[in-house]
Amino acid sequence: MSLGNCEKKLLALPSHVEVVLVARLQTRGILGGNMKIGLGSLAISLIGLSFNAQADFIQVTSSSFGAGTLTFDESQHLYWLTPNATVGKSYSQVSELLTSDVRFSGFRFAELAEVTNLFSGFGIPDINILGGFGVLGTAKNVPGAASLQSFLGVTYEFQFGESFLYETAGMYGSPFVSQVTGDINVNFGDVTIRQNSTNNGHETYAYVATTLGSLNPNQPYLGVGSWLVSSVPEPGTCVMFLTGLGLMGTVSRRRKLLQ
Repeated sequence: MSLGNCEKKLLALPSHVEVVLVARLQTRGILGGNMKIGLGSLAISLIGLSFNAQADFIQVTSSSFGAGTLTFDESQHLYWLTPNATVGKSYSQVSELLTSDVRFSGFRFAELAEVTNLFSGFGIPDINILGGFGVLGTAKNVPGAASLQSFLGVTYEFQFGESFLYETAGMYGSPFVSQVTGDINVNFGDVTIRQNSTNNGHETYAYVATTLGSLNPNQPYLGVGSWLVSSVPEPGTCVMFLTGLGLMGTVSRRRKLLQ
């Protein structure tokens, strides 16, 4: 049983979730991406995960949005919906979906602190909170940025010559009045990896900003979605623990039958 493809049916979760997949948990070093494990090892891993209060992430399949479109953030007890689900839609359009489209039931725009914790949870060391393009990116941001994008997707890709750009961008929070222009704006957070480029001597680097800038909430933007979250019920970790025990019981019964 390989965890590389991250498609393991494990437990039942809330109504907007169909199955849970243990996703690439190399973020915390719990499971290797190409590691093959038996059913017993999987059960033990589940039990350990249920007691881990650190920033672990589990990729989830939604019956509404498809495979791997939700990420369970255990440290914040939140489901993150991939920004790809709302890419190309304005903040106002997404706000309307949150109240009128049953697929978005229970979701809301994430807050700045939640976006900051999400980025930190993936081990990204250099995060620009103040906004603007002052932070040009670093090579040490790449592993964490790549891990985040493997869970939450890429909203925009661009190739120029032999260089590549992979961006995950989303709006969050509430609209506000700009003190500079007086316009109504909304902030957006961004994770971008550039390959075969040059920045401070690095060919591949990533820049990450929880507030890269602000946008017009009534206008859609190419490659920009929304950071949406849904609260996770407390019984979730208990179900995970019980599932692990159940799998271990199955292993025990199979061994007895073989004997």
